[in-house]
Amino acid sequence: TKERSDPVSAALLRPPARNESIIWLLRTLVETGEYNAAASLMQTLRSDKNFPARLHDDLEELQAYWFYRNGQWDSTANHLAKALDGARSLQERSRWEYLVAQLYERSNKPVEADNFYEKAISHTTDPVMEAWARINQIRLITGEDEAQRIRKNIDELEKMARRSKYEDYRPIIYWAAAQLELQRKETGNAMADLNKSIKSNFNDPALKNKAFSQLGDLAFAQRKYELAYHSYDSVDLSDPEVSDPASLRERKSILAQLVYHEDQVNLEDSLQHIASLPEKERNEYLKNLSKKLRKEKGLKEEEQMSAGYVVDMNHISGIDSKTQTDLFSGNTNLKNIGPSGTNVGDWYFYSPAQRSQGFKQFQSAWGNRPNLDNWRRISAVRNQVGVTRTTAATNDATDQPALQPNKRKTPEDISVEGLQANLPLTPDALKTSNDSLETSLHALGKLFQDKLGDCDAAIAEFENLLNRFPNTKYKEEALFALTYCHTKAGNIQKAAFYKGFLTKEFTNSKYIRYLNDPKAAQKEANAFKENAAKTYDAIYNDLISGEFEKALAGKRKADSTYGEQYWSPQLLYIESIYYVKQRQDSLAIATLNKIGKLYPDSKIAPKAARLADVVKRRAEIEGYLTNLKVERKKDDSITVLDDTPAPKAREVVVKKADPVVAAPPPVVKAMPVKVDSTKFKAPPSEKKVEGYVYKAASPHLVMLLLDRVDIVYVSEARNALARFNRENFPANGLEVNLVPLDDNRKMVLVGGFSDVAAALEYHDKAKAKAAGDIFPWLPAEKYSFMVISQDNLEMLKTRKDLDNYKKFLKESLPGKF
Repeated sequence: TKERSDPVSAALLRPPARNESIIWLLRTLVETGEYNAAASLMQTLRSDKNFPARLHDDLEELQAYWFYRNGQWDSTANHLAKALDGARSLQERSRWEYLVAQLYERSNKPVEADNFYEKAISHTTDPVMEAWARINQIRLITGEDEAQRIRKNIDELEKMARRSKYEDYRPIIYWAAAQLELQRKETGNAMADLNKSIKSNFNDPALKNKAFSQLGDLAFAQRKYELAYHSYDSVDLSDPEVSDPASLRERKSILAQLVYHEDQVNLEDSLQHIASLPEKERNEYLKNLSKKLRKEKGLKEEEQMSAGYVVDMNHISGIDSKTQTDLFSGNTNLKNIGPSGTNVGDWYFYSPAQRSQGFKQFQSAWGNRPNLDNWRRISAVRNQVGVTRTTAATNDATDQPALQPNKRKTPEDISVEGLQANLPLTPDALKTSNDSLETSLHALGKLFQDKLGDCDAAIAEFENLLNRFPNTKYKEEALFALTYCHTKAGNIQKAAFYKGFLTKEFTNSKYIRYLNDPKAAQKEANAFKENAAKTYDAIYNDLISGEFEKALAGKRKADSTYGEQYWSPQLLYIESIYYVKQRQDSLAIATLNKIGKLYPDSKIAPKAARLADVVKRRAEIEGYLTNLKVERKKDDSITVLDDTPAPKAREVVVKKADPVVAAPPPVVKAMPVKVDSTKFKAPPSEKKVEGYVYKAASPHLVMLLLDRVDIVYVSEARNALARFNRENFPANGLEVNLVPLDDNRKMVLVGGFSDVAAALEYHDKAKAKAAGDIFPWLPAEKYSFMVISQDNLEMLKTRKDLDNYKKFLKESLPGKF
């Protein structure tokens, strides 16, 4: 529709709505994917002489969108650039310019892309966009001016960071500067910028997580292992942006041990050095150290106390010495205490400007601290704010190695006498200190060699060990490690020297065999592993079968030979179950915690953590259950609660000489289970094999048959199956009952299925999940799943001819069993 162009009509008359409607029709066609119709309409509008000039920018925008939806980046950028004058604000224009730059970059047109990135930088008021535009510009730079352009952009980012209006955007600005520093391979500057990004970041945990992770990687690459550990320790592994949390968790665990042993070495060296000082000099040093530690803890000397208050001199800022004197003499003229620039007589907290400035200074130094006691302690804050690291529970369960901290590093008694008590001043204390040093030096060498592949650092640690402790118990291993590492580093003469030393002092060393014949030594090591696996498999089966004393004695013997590396999470789990039943809770919790530390990615790990939590609360839970009034169901069925240790159930003991037949289970009321019965076509007629009768339409149960499994683990399997039912069939009311078949075999029966099809549907799901989710700790040869009707169950309990019943199942349901 033609529109009037004279100023009076344009000012007084509303333009025809039909023209805007055509634009909206065009947008709708593009959105719904009708690209041919949209292209035809756009061509018609472009050739229409009456199409109003005021809608040209809208048409260009839609033309760009059409090309974008069809993946034609160059044409998209061209038309979007023509539509820039139609942007409703400067910020929207800069956003479009940024998009145009990205599209040109994707079209391999770096000059045009660089031009539009520059326009976006000049127009935007968003520092995040500006920072990213500068980063993207760097990717476009090639040639001699690259270093100069990078330096220019870094300078611009630093200027932005210093400006107060960009204060809230400093984390992303410093992070961007770090990426640019990495472009020009200035790793030290990049690490400094990442640290600034972290310290200024109070509200963006995702970016902080990314900065911590990158800082850890850079520190690790530069062998700054302590910094790498503390950086990784602050990474939230639940963040989906963490690409390989398992690898990072493993690296952090190694670094934790490394940092621990380095701290031990530094501590023992320091204590021995202080102990070696002349007594007068040592006492003076301890006196000064005690004073320093008291000051750090906020404990002041008596002369710094006034009227019962402890005055912290470090926290009185901006007060001259005269004012301090007036304070202690009682002449507290508060008019002189206010910050400079305030009116005389104005109290600090009456000034909004001063309060705002103080709040920003506090936040800059301490971050967003919750309103709680001891806010200076970061450990207290971590329990309230999950920004800088994972929760303590996660760290305890999965990340931290089983290393006990040296209490002498942070003594509770910081008096001169208390500090002196930690010094190795007696022969016994010196021996203890040297033993700790020896152990940590050896551990550091092993970590550098085996875990980090850092042979240079390993050589330094092992040579330090031999120099300080020539007769160390780790001498044989240290000599081999030095031979291996020097060979790997190409130091042939030194490698030959240490090999000769090893051959001379340890003639029959297994390490000599490895050096002379690596293949034979590897074969011997493989045999060692196979023997270890067989030994622990036998221990595992003994535990499952209930031969606890034999199994635990065998495990103690095997552990002394093979160590922890051949344990399995399944073995630890069933061992902990035994300790739970024996009410040895401390042993149970310690064993369960080992699963999380040694096998954090195992499916048993979360189950172990939950069980450990329940065992810790055993007294509380049992007290609650004892005082709880429970009305037992009329059918006397067993109801299984989560992991709560309930009062011990009455067990039926079957003796060989005088067999006792267990009472029949209650008749299970058939309850409908929502399954797709069309997936299974049952035989239409009834069958009878070996006395057992097949009736497809009669109520059925699913049987978990356990062979030679102790009642402790039978009960645990029953509990696990009940949990599976609650999680997957919460509305079906499935009941779980335990019934003995004979001395060695027990049946866990799941009832509530209206026919054989419903029972088979459940059977297939439970069988598929058993090994991985329901009871991964139970060996597959120890259990099997079957379906059975109520009548056939009664006959099986009487006849106990399990082989005949299996034959009946195979003939009645061919291909299923």
